[in-house]
Amino acid sequence: MDNSTTEFDKIENAAAEKRLAQDFDDLQNELSGNSVGRIQRFLSPEAHALLMEKRNGKQSAVMTALELALMNDPYYAEVYNNTVDRLRELEDATEKAIENAILKEQEAESILETTLDRAAQLPDGTRVFRDENDRVWTEFDQRVKASDAKNIEWRGNEPTSKQYHQDRAKLHENRIATDKLRAYQTDVLDTARERLMDTDNPLRPEELKEMEEGFSKRLSDMRRPEQATRFEQSFETVHTDFTADIPILK
Repeated sequence: MDNSTTEFDKIENAAAEKRLAQDFDDLQNELSGNSVGRIQRFLSPEAHALLMEKRNGKQSAVMTALELALMNDPYYAEVYNNTVDRLRELEDATEKAIENAILKEQEAESILETTLDRAAQLPDGTRVFRDENDRVWTEFDQRVKASDAKNIEWRGNEPTSKQYHQDRAKLHENRIATDKLRAYQTDVLDTARERLMDTDNPLRPEELKEMEEGFSKRLSDMRRPEQATRFEQSFETVHTDFTADIPILK
């Protein structure tokens, strides 16, 4: 294929997208009562009759703007349904990730409890740990006086201060992962579904495409083997960003 043909295709595609966007805008104007004289072009005879009944006050159960768009624009219906399908897949994947995060959190909590059970104790029951310099610290990160440390009975197999801090950090990390996934589910995915279900102000085709591409990218990231053990420390939930990163558990 020569360059002139490729350039022609690009121009044709751009023009087609422009026409689709204009058609969508005109349809929304017609549905909202702002006539642009093109309503017959957009609607099937059945949908046009329903809309006229609505305008004349003869129809109580009138189709919504979203229903009319889905009925009369095959391209819009395809893009919309694809976006809803990707959202549903992402919702399912996120729910599974939350279940996995909870299991990881419970596992980390059990490990920390075992570490605490094996630790030496002060007379009041406070667990203590020795660091690599033989300094003694409580479970609350308070330094134990040398005079008090001399009275601690050590068995020789107690977990070290380093092990305790690693186990505690792991539990904290997994709790953050669970919280972030739940925030993503609520603030991002639920918001996206609510926007998709807006029957009076449906998304434009290009907005749907952008949303669907964002969902697909997130699904791809979640399914990549090299991503499966990475936790996104930089994850932030943004109410209007439907492509926000999903935290991946360690």
